[in-house]
Amino acid sequence: MNSVTCFTKSLNPSRAATAFADVSPDSIRTLHVRPSRYQHLIDPNPLQAGIDLHAVLSLLGNRDPLSPKDKGYFPYLATLRGHLQHLGVESLVPEQPLAPVAPIGYSQCDLLVRGGRGLAPKGVVEIKVVQDDPEPRRGVHFCQTGLYARMAAGLWGDFDNVWAALVYMDLGRHTIDVLRFCTARQLIFRAMDLWQEAA
Repeated sequence: MNSVTCFTKSLNPSRAATAFADVSPDSIRTLHVRPSRYQHLIDPNPLQAGIDLHAVLSLLGNRDPLSPKDKGYFPYLATLRGHLQHLGVESLVPEQPLAPVAPIGYSQCDLLVRGGRGLAPKGVVEIKVVQDDPEPRRGVHFCQTGLYARMAAGLWGDFDNVWAALVYMDLGRHTIDVLRFCTARQLIFRAMDLWQEAA
């Protein structure tokens, strides 16, 4: 069984854009980040910066000391965590492995969260580091988020019991865009249609 990451890497962005053309988040919020004095240590390549940021993501919730480079990324994660707490999120687990749900194989979402005022009981948060307009690949990102939500719902899960957020972090502009879905049902169905289409 394919993982979510393997599948979305092979997904045609134009096909994904068409599949999600009429799908809109329930809210979009732009957060402004006060960068640390270690901002200059952030890698200018967004792909490498994304890898580095996800490594720091795994440090959320523990008390291990941060390297100077980690401290460059940390204000972005702290700002996102503060926003999620403001939404009423009670707990978050970074880099959470998700059990396979046929036909989707083992995968790992960026954040699995619980709680949220006016939201489903649990949610998945997918984080992307961007430099340019992410619009051309937004359908692919929606698909990835929807597949994680499908897995978080479990084998017999109710799709209305999972909410989702796609997060774009622009480390150059010091902003975070949070695209939030109060329920992931629509994302899940469109994403699974694409998966079945490719089978």
